Amino acid sequence: MPIALDADFPRTYARTDRFRRGVPRTFEVTDRHVTFLRSSGPFDAQLSLWRFDLDGGAEQLLVAADDLHADDAALPAAERARRERLRESGAGITGYSQNAQGDRMVFAVGGVLWCWDRFGLRSIETDGTVFDPRLDPSGELVACVIDGGVQVVRFVDGDPLLRIAREGRTVGSADFAAAEELSRYRGHWWAPDGSALLVEVVDESMVPVWRIADPTFPDREPREHRYPRAGATNAECSLLLVDIASGEAREIPWDRSAFEYLVAVHWSRYGSPLVTLANREQTRFETFALDLETATLRSVLVTSGEPWVEVSIGAPAWLPDGRLVHIIEERQSDTRRLAIDGRCVTPVGFQVAGLVHVGEHGVVVAGATDPRTLMALHIDSDGIQTPLSYGFSYSQFASNGKVHVRSLLTATSTRRQVEVMRGEAVIGHIEVLAERASMKAPEFEVLAGLNAVVLWPEHGFQGRLPIVMAPYGGPHHLEVIAAAGSFAEDQWLANQGFCVIIADGRGTPGRGLAWEHAILGQFASVTLEDQVLALQAALERFPDRLDGSRVGIRGWSYGGYLTALALLARPDLFHVGVAGAPVTDWTLYDTAYTERYLGHPDKAPEVYAENSLVHLAPNLRGKLMLVHGLADDNVVSAHSLQLSGALLAAGRLHEFLPLAGVSHMTPQEAVTENLMRVEAEYFARHLHARQ
Repeated sequence: MPIALDADFPRTYARTDRFRRGVPRTFEVTDRHVTFLRSSGPFDAQLSLWRFDLDGGAEQLLVAADDLHADDAALPAAERARRERLRESGAGITGYSQNAQGDRMVFAVGGVLWCWDRFGLRSIETDGTVFDPRLDPSGELVACVIDGGVQVVRFVDGDPLLRIAREGRTVGSADFAAAEELSRYRGHWWAPDGSALLVEVVDESMVPVWRIADPTFPDREPREHRYPRAGATNAECSLLLVDIASGEAREIPWDRSAFEYLVAVHWSRYGSPLVTLANREQTRFETFALDLETATLRSVLVTSGEPWVEVSIGAPAWLPDGRLVHIIEERQSDTRRLAIDGRCVTPVGFQVAGLVHVGEHGVVVAGATDPRTLMALHIDSDGIQTPLSYGFSYSQFASNGKVHVRSLLTATSTRRQVEVMRGEAVIGHIEVLAERASMKAPEFEVLAGLNAVVLWPEHGFQGRLPIVMAPYGGPHHLEVIAAAGSFAEDQWLANQGFCVIIADGRGTPGRGLAWEHAILGQFASVTLEDQVLALQAALERFPDRLDGSRVGIRGWSYGGYLTALALLARPDLFHVGVAGAPVTDWTLYDTAYTERYLGHPDKAPEVYAENSLVHLAPNLRGKLMLVHGLADDNVVSAHSLQLSGALLAAGRLHEFLPLAGVSHMTPQEAVTENLMRVEAEYFARHLHARQ
């Protein structure tokens, strides 16, 4: 089958940022309106600030990104890092903060602090570039990060009231491990009445210095990056309790030798601030209530377990009546369940993904019994549970407990709907301005017990097809979800004359604790074994349609690791691979992620050796292309460079495509488009040619 490299799809896919531009996002809900971000259409990256009125059902543009004259070249380094940790590819207003009533808002664009209220929009002049402004719940004060310290200013006139800084340390920003691996992206928190702040202080002086250099520009200084590689010293994190009126800052004491990770901070009007800490092994998470008078911590919840404890998104949190909402990893039922003061309230088999909301109108919790789906339950004060979505679909939620926003995707359509609900009733829709992928509904399969999708060429084919496996395969991410549009890129590849198979193996979330824990110390065996099982099951199910002598595999990040591993460890089954940003040596990846699954390298060096790839280089028999962004500060390019060096030393021919100026998330349109074409051509050249 001829390959259609001149097709329009890669360009459209890239220009629409994978069909995400024009999709409403970042919702804040009150009883009167829903605030959100959205660009003007499918080819516009600039996010503007919008509002949906619950009474009239009308949308209102509050702030247009074009009016701000944003210059992404002027972004503070902290903002660039935040976007990389969040995989944020938008521009313009990428985040905002509002007061409790939703009638005042702040945001930073291009390092400039902007304020909006009913009188309009204005900028506030500051002494430096602004990052992560946060409005206090009363709407009177703004806290933002400027030059590594926290500045507090008045909302109405921008008058500076207070600055919190510590020489040699950053104040008010999340540390790398928290933002990259623990799902915490902020580093300062307001008291509900605006009288105080909790701020994180990060000392990275003992963290190894890595230098990220782009050899495309040899005249530029390498960027120094403090990277906590596995086995190395972590950043030392602490908290300050700052009284706004007096400016007094008191450090919150805890045993940092026992708790290296500051996992979460929750401060609502229902109780004392909650601080969750974890040990380095992540086998013990302890939540403390902070006494505001003495600035000391009192333990209120301990969660422990082997081989690790998972981060609880949005929890623990206080209910208005003083009870504690938290998540329990219940080993006997193999279920992650929501609990209130230790009593489980969600059913066995419903795997809780995280809390959406806790407040006067009850609890909204996200999760599913089928990992391919995502739904939410509303639990009222009487314990009555109301599902907020149904069927084979994938829904993401925002809520204030009374009004909900449901962003709905289904397995049979690429159409996205954003519905505003009061209770179970849909009362309006927020317009989606995104381009829709044109593709048929994917075929969902179960292959060797693994959830999978099998994609065939849409225009028919004759004879047996070559196969391209397209896994991620690692923790914290699912590929096989009930959202047809998420398979658009893979369907385009299938249309070039391949059968594309996507399978979620052990270690991926949503199928219970035992399923997730099966990868302990065994990345290189378990995750690859499951891809092999899925491939063999597909060959048995479709013997007249698939050609097992022509098998390729592709993936990015963990999927890149799995791709290179497949070519090196099972050359009898996998013949062609494109490995994007692969981890090739786990001693070069970060502490919080790697040690969670592989242990400390000083205690288990053999585990690291067994799970790394460099020593497997002599095994290469097929065709392997390595692709890596030279500006990647997460999976640094040294991974691919070291594997490439080992392959060359072993006399194994391969290809290496360096991406100049590209980070881990590859946001550039030209890179996205042309990388798709390069991959498709590579598979066509080497798989079709084997016929």
